[in-house]
Parts: sequence; structure tokens; C-alpha cells
Amino acid sequence: MASNSKSSTPMERYGYDVLLGSIAAFYVIMVPYTKVEESFNVQAMHDILYHRHHLQNYDHLEFPGVVPRTFIGALLVSILASPFILAMNLLHLPKLYGLIAVRMALGCIILSTLRFFRLQVRDKFGKHVEAFFVILTAIQFHVLFYCTRPLPNILAFGVVNLAYGYWLKGNFFAALNCLIFATVIFRCDMLLLLAPLGLMLLLMKSISLWEALIRCIGIALLCIGLTVLIDSIMWKRILWPEFEVFWFNSVLNRSSEWGTHSFHWYFTSALPRSLLVAYPLFLLGILLDRRILPFVLPIFFFIILYSKLAHKELRFIISSVPIFNLSAAIAATRIYNNRKKTFWKLLNFIMLGLLLISLGCTIITFMASYNNYPSGHALKDLHQIGHLPNNTNEQWVHIDPFSAMNGISRFCETEYPWRYSKEEEIPLEEFCHRNFTFLINEHRYIAGFQCLFSINGFSRTRLEIGFPPLLLSLKVYNSNPSIMASYGTMQRPGTSSTSPPLTQPDDLKDSARKKRNDFKLLCPFNIPISPEAAAVRIIRNLRYFGLYYTLFVWIILFISLVPRRKVSLILLVVMTIVTSLYLTLLHALPNSVVLHRIIDKRLVLSLLAIGTAVELILTRAAIHLVVSLACGIPIVLVHAVLRVSDDLFVGEEACAAGELVPLVHGKTGDVDIESPASV
Repeated sequence: MASNSKSSTPMERYGYDVLLGSIAAFYVIMVPYTKVEESFNVQAMHDILYHRHHLQNYDHLEFPGVVPRTFIGALLVSILASPFILAMNLLHLPKLYGLIAVRMALGCIILSTLRFFRLQVRDKFGKHVEAFFVILTAIQFHVLFYCTRPLPNILAFGVVNLAYGYWLKGNFFAALNCLIFATVIFRCDMLLLLAPLGLMLLLMKSISLWEALIRCIGIALLCIGLTVLIDSIMWKRILWPEFEVFWFNSVLNRSSEWGTHSFHWYFTSALPRSLLVAYPLFLLGILLDRRILPFVLPIFFFIILYSKLAHKELRFIISSVPIFNLSAAIAATRIYNNRKKTFWKLLNFIMLGLLLISLGCTIITFMASYNNYPSGHALKDLHQIGHLPNNTNEQWVHIDPFSAMNGISRFCETEYPWRYSKEEEIPLEEFCHRNFTFLINEHRYIAGFQCLFSINGFSRTRLEIGFPPLLLSLKVYNSNPSIMASYGTMQRPGTSSTSPPLTQPDDLKDSARKKRNDFKLLCPFNIPISPEAAAVRIIRNLRYFGLYYTLFVWIILFISLVPRRKVSLILLVVMTIVTSLYLTLLHALPNSVVLHRIIDKRLVLSLLAIGTAVELILTRAAIHLVVSLACGIPIVLVHAVLRVSDDLFVGEEACAAGELVPLVHGKTGDVDIESPASV
């Protein structure tokens, strides 16, 4: 083993980590904001890094939340991220980069524990199972998206990964001690996993009851002492946070006030969405390999026990995903190794199709998540347009509770002259009597203020005939406060340039109905009336659907590289991440002279495309690139020729008559209420 590890290249040792880490980093860069579930740890990390020992300035003392949480996880992540925060302060970068830094640090911790588990998978089940385990994890959305989110569930998830690794390694007491640590400090509901696992080890005589009591009780008391010591100091009262959480959620059953689901919800909704193709594969893996059954049974009972609680969320059972992925990887390996046989060849074809569908579902879920933090985008846009250069007065921004729950944290705030207030329960009619300059609020009309802009928020997905076939519907305003779909930024009249008159809600609703009725009469495809019209349509569709076309060819290339070209696959993902980061910088810095004028965007993207092609050729994947382009380009061209939208008819008629026509969509006005917008 030692000689093999020494002779292996860095790419072979850390290639899987680069792949998973690149995807997780992409999620962080594209969706840096956080929600209310993450608010405590996010604010705690901010206060530890920026307020340090000045506890009186900490956010949790003013907004304690429903139940207290431990500071131990926030302390660990803050220590790891502190050098990056120091460098950012020296460079005078916005605090939003600090949020990215702490999330990256948390992601490194979680992925390191996942690496430990993966290495034990390789030692016990082989390299092929390890490879499919990584592939399944990479094309799933929730594990890599959540691994950088400072939730108590994710902090516990990292410790549970260590427990799984020790479990596979045969170090049962270390596995139990890890689960005890996670239960006592991060999530009390990990007791529902600890109990089935401990009981199974006792029934299989892997451990003895007396020895388990001696070894585990001491660890439990040590963990209780640690959390009581640290959290009593931070909360300024004697406190064991997870005991209060257990009392609130389980004994009082108050968690049901946040919504309930049926008993089978985890099995019929949460697991299918989180596992995707791994859901049927993990069931097949149990049948194909008896070794996996003892590992799956405790996880299965963990979910059954959790299903007894009425309040359910996917993040509650995210700790079960690695074991289910392991079982699915065993099934995928068996199918792939026997793919030359007739029956297994059919299963292999079905599996590849399901992998492609899973990747598409992950992309759609990511697009929805990107639009799921509207107030964070609202505050960012306000900082860009709200401050007048000649105005040195303080700019007071009030953030209502719904905005605070959907993207805004202390990391989103900037320096003077901006000041922020999250004061709650202020009547709408009282805002005009307060000294607020701007409001970020769910309501569109507030006396004494005018709406500067609104931010779209994710509402739902819908099917449509055409390309793309599944679109995201974005709502600008929703009168039901329990469903936040948009946030308007308002300013007192006279403090900025005049804004256009607002359309009344009734007019907006009528406009939305009219557009929906008109849409039903249009066919998204037809044959161009002339070669010139076809050329215009191709150019316009290449610009309008360029992202989807590129993504379509990328998926074909990705699937072709999956079976054997591991190095090429990793390099493709890395170049994709680099390209995405560059495009993100272009969007985030619209006024940068260097990015938009000195450096030509087309030149940079061309160099990145050439670099990707060269990497694929050097790693002997040129045939995959050629086949992907040969399959993708004809389909793209056919769609570009036939796809038409309702505002293309005039242009094509003018083109047929020899007139000049615009090739880029014009900018639209405000989005109507309940009118769907594609992403």
C-alpha cells in the first residue's frame, strides 16, 4: 500500500477532492447569501471575526432566536477563516467576501471529513465503488450545496462523516464517540442515529454493553462540560443549548409550529430529491451486496424514527446521504463491470440515462436556489445605486423580518455612511415618521416612500413546450406574507432622482392575464420564411439561448467522460469553474475598466475554450470532444433555426423585405404580478 501511495500522482490522490471542492466553491461564489436557518452561526462568525471579545456588540444578545445554539462550531470555522479575513481587511474588501471565506472554510472542513469516509470506502469496497461514490455525490445538489452552509445540521454532518469512516474501519467505539459529540454539541436529534447504530453493534456482538458504557459516558460528560463552559460565557447564563433544543422540539413538540408533513414525506419527497439516481440504485445495492445491509439498516431506522416528528425538512436527514450513496455506488459498479452482458447492458443504458436526468435536475435546482435569496441581491443593488457621491449624511436602511430571513446578514453590511436597523413590529404607517432613508421591505407601497426597484424571487417551476422545457417562475410581489417572493427597495421622495410612475396592482394583474392568454396562441417553433430570416433567427437565438446551448454540449461532453476519463473530467470541471468565476466578476463589477474595456471578454472566453480543448487533447480525450461537438452542434442549429418567440415575427418580416432589424432583445419593463419569467 505504501509503495502505491508514493507512486500515485497528486491528481490521483486529490483529484476527487478537487472535483467536489470545485463544485462546492462554485455554489458558494454563485449563491453567497444565507437564509434564516443559518442566521445564528452566520452572525456568530461575523461577530467573532469583527467584534472579537466585545460580547455586548454580538447579534445574538439582541436577536436570540427561538432556541439557543452552540458557539463551538462558529468558533472552529472562524479560527480557520481568520487569516483570510485579516488579509481582506488589509485590502479593504467588502465584508461579503468574509462571508465567502467562512463558507469556504466550512466547506473545507466538511469535505475533509467526507474524504476520510471516502478513503475507507475505497479500502473496503474498492476503487470503482469509490469512483461511483464521487460521481453520484458530484451530480447531486444538496450535499455539495449544503456543505458550505453554516447550519447546525451541517456541523453535525461533518462529525457523522467521521463516525461513518470509523464504522467502516471497524473502530466502533470511535464511531459511537463521534455520534455522541455530534448529539451533545451540534444536533440533539443525532440521538436517533446513535441509538440504532449502538443497538445493532450490540446485537452483532461487535461491542459489549459494559465496555460501551465505560467508554461513552465519559465522552458524553466531557462534551456536556465543554458546551456548557463555552456557551454559558457567550450567552451570559448557565446553558446547555442542545438540551433546550431537545426540550423545545421533542418534549414540547413546538417545532410543528413551523409546518408539518406526512409520515412518509422523507421517503417520497426528501430522499428522491436529494439522492436522485442514487435512490433506486441504493435499493438495488442492498440486493446485490450483503455487506452493505448492516450499514443501511441503522440509517433506515434513523429516518423512520425521525418521521415521527411532524416538522420535517430535508436538511434534517442529510446525514443519511453518504451511506445511501455508498449502497448506490456498489450497485452502479456491479452494473458497469457487467455491462457487456445482455441484461446488464440494458441496466447500464438505463443508469446512464438516469445519471443525465439527475444532472439536469441538479442544474434546475441550482437555478432555483440562485433566485431564492432576493433580499441579499436587493441590498447589494442598493449599495451600488443608493449612495450619492456628494452626500455625506448617514444613509439609514431598515430591513424588515422577511428580508432578514431571505438573504441579508451582517456580512452584507458596508461601512459609513450606511447604517442598518432590523427593528421589528413597526407599523407601516409609522415608517414615514422615522429617520429611515431606505427600506428593504416585502410591501410594495408604503406611505412616505417611493419604490426604486424590486427583486425577483423564486416561486415555482413550470413546464413549457420549447427550449428550455422547464422554466422557473419568478414573482415580484406576493400579498401573502408567509410566502416571500420579492423585496422592494424604497426611498423617501426627493432624496434621489425621480423614478417612473408605478402601475397599480389591478392593472398589473390584468396585464399578466392578457400575456398568459396571448402566450397560449403562439407556437414556439416554425419554419423561417426565407434564408435571410433563418440567419437572423440563428444569430438571435445563439445570443438569447447561448448559455443553454453551451450547457447542452457541456452535458454531452461530461457524460462521455464519466466512465474512464477521470483526469479529463476533473480538468473540464476546473475550467468550467474558472470560466464561471470570470463571468461572475464581469457581473459583479459592471464599472470595471480593466474587465470591460482593457480586457476583451470575447478574447478571454476564447482563450478559456482553447485551453479546455488543449487539456482534453493532452489527456487523450480529443475523440470525446469531437463526438460531443458532432452530436451537439446539429441539434443546436436545428433548434436555433426553428425556435421563434412572439417578438421575432416583425423582425423576420422586415428581414424578408430587405430592412435592417435588431439582433438583440430589448429590455423589458417591470415584471407583472404572477407573470412567469424564465431563467
